[in-house]
Amino acid sequence: MTAPLVVFAHKGHDWIRGSEQCVLDLLSGLDRTRYRLLVVANGRALLRESERLGVRAVRVAHWGGGRILNAPWRHVMRGILRAHQPALIHANMAVALPLIIPASRKLAIPVVTHLHLSYDSLGPRHQALVRASDVIVGVAEHVVATLRADPETAARVRVIRNAVNVERLGHCGSADVRSELGIPRGAFVATSVGSLIDRKAHAVTIRAIGIARQRGLDVHLLLCGDGERESELRTLTETLGLGGSIHFMGVRRDVGAILERGSDVLVTSACEEALPLSMLEAQWLGVPVIASDIAAHKEMSRGVEWGLLAPCGDADTLAEALAVLARDPSRRAALGVAARLHARECYSMDRYVAEFDALYRELLVDGSAR
Repeated sequence: MTAPLVVFAHKGHDWIRGSEQCVLDLLSGLDRTRYRLLVVANGRALLRESERLGVRAVRVAHWGGGRILNAPWRHVMRGILRAHQPALIHANMAVALPLIIPASRKLAIPVVTHLHLSYDSLGPRHQALVRASDVIVGVAEHVVATLRADPETAARVRVIRNAVNVERLGHCGSADVRSELGIPRGAFVATSVGSLIDRKAHAVTIRAIGIARQRGLDVHLLLCGDGERESELRTLTETLGLGGSIHFMGVRRDVGAILERGSDVLVTSACEEALPLSMLEAQWLGVPVIASDIAAHKEMSRGVEWGLLAPCGDADTLAEALAVLARDPSRRAALGVAARLHARECYSMDRYVAEFDALYRELLVDGSAR
């Protein structure tokens, strides 16, 4: 008997970051004797990486726009699905749904929608499309809380938390990134990992570094990532006189080595997240975290003391948190141990793949989760 085909549909930027990596983790982990896999996406980087894993990939360039602009592309998507006859569609991101939901309904194919941002952050159009999905998977409870509370959708909601890709995390890097950057031996080193975009709020972290240095703490920041706000962040760094202590690292494949060998703490000032992979990776490596007190970070902290929370947007309190952990190495070590144990219990890749495998099998047996 031919194995059922699962189509992964993804609309996003042309890079490999959070949601793209989650697709690739499933492609790598799912049993190819149990499923056939196909990726349909707009991003060439994701298509290339999918093919490198031996998964067939099809590019659909246009996913956005209104009903009229989408009409020809809905026809294209329907043609792709009709040609390949999938048993299940995994829509990775709600922005894929304007093409996926109409086509899947025409062809009676069940859809799993995988939410990497809160349902409440979506506009009305995408919320309606999410609600039309057969199963809605959130990466954390806060992502799907509204849907969980609604009797019309509650039974179709699941939470499958992200996982740490240990192989990717183990990419080799510099044995001494501090020496390479000229950071003094006794300095306290914070690392931030994430796209240089508004919702990551790196400007708050940079300002906190400036405040902490004014108060006498020799602290440096390794800022790993790139994005549309890089120029503004560099200007802010120079304006604050922090050119020697803020290190723009760009996109790195060796983030694991930077965290494990070069960092005392991971810092994130993000004002919007779901379940950030950078925090999971830091915890996995035993690196304590200072994070903004948004819903995602507070949910991760329940019952586990893996670091400190600071009010979102509050650079002054963040600076104080840096000083607290810089002054207390034993506390940092204890936080790191707790973080490591928590991550390895909750964020393993085996668990992540097994939970999606169980969900797929449930849908393929029942035909629908409704």
